[in-house]
Parts: sequence; structure tokens; C-alpha cells
Amino acid sequence: MGYYGSKAYSYRKFICWKTVIKEVKTVYWYLYRGGVANLRGSGWKRELTVVGEGIRRIMPDTSIITIGIITEGKELDNVQKRNRKTTEDVLQGLNQLGIDKKDLRTVEYVIDQKYDFVEGKRVFRGYEVRHLLEVTATVEKVGTVVDVAIKKGATNIFQIRFDSKNRDKEYRKALQEALVDSRKKAEALAKMMGVPLVTVPFFIQETGLTEEIRPFQPIMLSKEMADTTINPGQLEIKATLLAKYSYGL
Repeated sequence: MGYYGSKAYSYRKFICWKTVIKEVKTVYWYLYRGGVANLRGSGWKRELTVVGEGIRRIMPDTSIITIGIITEGKELDNVQKRNRKTTEDVLQGLNQLGIDKKDLRTVEYVIDQKYDFVEGKRVFRGYEVRHLLEVTATVEKVGTVVDVAIKKGATNIFQIRFDSKNRDKEYRKALQEALVDSRKKAEALAKMMGVPLVTVPFFIQETGLTEEIRPFQPIMLSKEMADTTINPGQLEIKATLLAKYSYGL
């Protein structure tokens, strides 16, 4: 075989391998990219729907405290002034703790008229001014924040909530665990029925984010109260999803 004959043979061999590779790619796409859809269209039409759940438990690093400053009296102007003075004292105390202004905000300011019922008649008692402050602080400071608020004249703690700066990251992990949980449930059901299962779901729907909130019951505060100790416990982050799998007979 001459030079040109050898070259032509090599070229035909190259074209042959190129065709084989093309066919392999086609089969790969059919099995792996379109496999589930094609299986469902050729006898794998039965669907199995399960709910997967993933739970992450972590220690919180952030506290959100709602502090109430409630003032009452006959004269509205005087009540507002006293409420404003107490609010300024509370804010000053919190600033001295190192709480930044961006972590302090008013969530409610209400002026209300109060009445008593005497012998079936409504009698005006006075005005009430309610100012609610939301304070964001580290978990380590939550007890100190409550104590300072008390000493500076706050009258109520309406709620203490706990959160984590890594909540989004932990939720994504919980979501992954939820998918694994759904597959295990589907495999268990398929095994019980004695049928083959496509372990890759053809439909996934996120059904929501839930996180444990342990509300702190509103209480009346007193300047004579002892130092406050708050135990945050663990923060529970849960993810759930709906997954549909195909199975055959």
C-alpha cells in the first residue's frame, strides 16, 4: 500500500470512529438526559408522590428583643413627654452597651384613649402612649439588654426571638436532606410493592421554610428585678419538598 493509500485508509478509520462517538453521545443523551421522560413514556407511567423533610438544629448567634415603653396619664402632652424621655433613657443605655443605631428601630408607636365602665357608663380614664423598640444584639448580650431596659424605665418585654446569620446556608442543607429523605421513602415504598423505581425524581416542589420560634411571653418589668438570664436553646430550621418518582411493573 502506497503513501496515498495509507493516508486514505487512516482517513476512513477516523470517520468511522467519529461516527461511533456521535452514536455514543446520542445514546448517552437518551439514557441520562432524556431517560426519565422516555421511560415514563414507554411503560413507566406510574407515579409515586412523597414528601421529604430535612431538619437542621444549630445554636443561634443573634437575638431580637422587643422592648415596650408604656406611659399613661390624663394630659396627652405630658404623657408623650414622659414617654419620649423614658425612650431616650433606654436608647442611651443601649448605646452605652455598644448597640449600634442600625440595630435599634421603632416597630410600633400608638396613642390610645382609655376608658373605664362605671355603673354601665363609659368614663374617660386618660391616655396611653405605647412605644415598642426592636433591638438586635448578640445572644450573649440579650440578658444585659433586658436589664438595662428595666433600669432605664422600660415597662414590658413583648418578645425575644433568636436567629442565625447562617440560616440561609443551613436551610439549603436542610433542603438537600429533604431530597434524600424523599428518595429513601420512595425506595422503601417501591421495595414493598416489588417494583423498579427511577431514583431521580421527575418533579420537585419546595413546600416552604419553617423555623422554630420560641416566643417570650410579655411580662411587666420592675427596676428591682434581679439580673436576667435567658437560655436560647437551639434553633430548628426545617425544609420540606414534594417529589414525584416514576416506577414500573
